[in-house]
Amino acid sequence: MATFRDILAELYKVAQEDGKLSQDEYEIIKQVEVDLELFNKALATAEEDQMLEPEEIGRLMDLRDRILERAEIVARADGSISDDEIKLLGTLAQVLKKLV
Repeated sequence: MATFRDILAELYKVAQEDGKLSQDEYEIIKQVEVDLELFNKALATAEEDQMLEPEEIGRLMDLRDRILERAEIVARADGSISDDEIKLLGTLAQVLKKLV
């Protein structure tokens, strides 16, 4: 499973491929960071009994999906999504598949 740091590192790497981190890319990554913290807290709670129940897995999958949805909302906040933002969101979608 991908870790919190792995995901953020991958997003920063992709965002900086063109030599700069735009404000929009930064805002997307910061939103992802907030949402990953919530995901990690939910995962830690679910793993307390060292067994993931089906409803816990469902909740974690919902949280995982919400991370991408909220990142897309941030990307659309200015009325458009740049090619760099599309690439960043695509990378996010790929790394989130490694969660749960």
